Amino acid sequence: LDDPRAIASATTILGDVQYKEGDLVTATETLDRAVGLWRDLGDTYGLAEALRFAGMTSLFRGRMADAGASIEEALALFRSAHDLRGEAWALQNLAWLSFIEGEYATAEKRLTISAEKFAEIGDWGGVSWALGLLAWVRFTQGHLEEARELAVRMEQEARELGNRWAGAMMNVLLANIGLWSGDPETAIHQARAALEVFRGLADPWGELQAMAPLILGLTVSGEYAQSQALVDEIETVGFAVLDETMSRFPLMVRVSIAIMAGDAQAYQLAREHLGDLAGQRFVNDEQRMLLGLACLQHGDVGDAITLLERAREIALGAGSDAATNVAYAMALVAAGRSEEALLVCAETEDSLVTYVDRLRHALARAFALARTGDIAGADEEMTNALTAIDATSARLDQAVTRLAAAALWGSSARGEAAAAEALNLLHRSALAPAGWERLFRLMAGDLNRRS
Repeated sequence: LDDPRAIASATTILGDVQYKEGDLVTATETLDRAVGLWRDLGDTYGLAEALRFAGMTSLFRGRMADAGASIEEALALFRSAHDLRGEAWALQNLAWLSFIEGEYATAEKRLTISAEKFAEIGDWGGVSWALGLLAWVRFTQGHLEEARELAVRMEQEARELGNRWAGAMMNVLLANIGLWSGDPETAIHQARAALEVFRGLADPWGELQAMAPLILGLTVSGEYAQSQALVDEIETVGFAVLDETMSRFPLMVRVSIAIMAGDAQAYQLAREHLGDLAGQRFVNDEQRMLLGLACLQHGDVGDAITLLERAREIALGAGSDAATNVAYAMALVAAGRSEEALLVCAETEDSLVTYVDRLRHALARAFALARTGDIAGADEEMTNALTAIDATSARLDQAVTRLAAAALWGSSARGEAAAAEALNLLHRSALAPAGWERLFRLMAGDLNRRS
């Protein structure tokens, strides 16, 4: 009790435990004390470790500037002490910060160097951590196959190392890859595997990560009632997570599935939960995209265009950018600005990654082509969209595509057939996608009246 170094060490350990248990407010106070104690002692290594832990705590509280300052100082101290392991961990922590802020090239560079440092000292667990986060970066950049290969490899290594948490995070990544590749069955399976591990570890933050692709996967499969019930659960779990960067996460999931399903309540939910756009930039772009889509489904085309134009201005260069651009193209069609919509589609085509983005891109083009008089081109685009979506197991989007076809083709025989097929697909799920039907009517404009 009389040894200042022992007190500083114990304070740092306590702060790290509090951080890992999710008590971020208390962890911040404890680690601030630890930093002060190590500064007074002039101990480089102890100060660097306390700063690194304090930085990660700030990161999970959404205090990005504080996180960056603390971890950058820790990195400089580790380098001055020639501590390769500490340097590698600080680089990995800074890479996480870069990843969250959308600076994917910087995150990639830092992770590559971190993995090299870990390999240099023979810390293969550290290498796995670095490459696991790199897999998430690849996924966010849209390199799904490369991300999948890395995730499978890292999941296997995590099992060999006995690191259940890291393995579960790779299962979450594989669930997300399956989801956005049009394979909701894989998404559900991988998410449930991860969820079981996180619950066993009593980790509510991990539970949230696993429940998101599980909920979305069930929605895409047409199991909307099940996914809604799980959103109630995810909000309860969210109360146990003091990570302020995740404060909107359950709400965004609730709004996301409502929009995916074309729920009549989507607009009200979006206004209620996402109307306040204050917060971190990496949240705002997706918030605005979701709110813009909700406005479109509600019929507020002008508001949708305003929101989506702003989302495009602050886009991060990956992630939801393609989704925002595609939603903007759909809004332009609904506003009767089809030539502009086709230009946006042309600019966006090379950045499409997920099956959802490709589908909505095709629908925007089909309606835009029809409204500019290219009926043959519109028919071909819609037929190709139907073929592509039927190659997935995304039952909800198979139905939504047929609703789009019915709006495009009107009261013709094939239009009525498409509408009947949509009803058949939706019968088992008890879905009523009123929002999509309203949007497709807006996108069709006076096509059917002219025909």
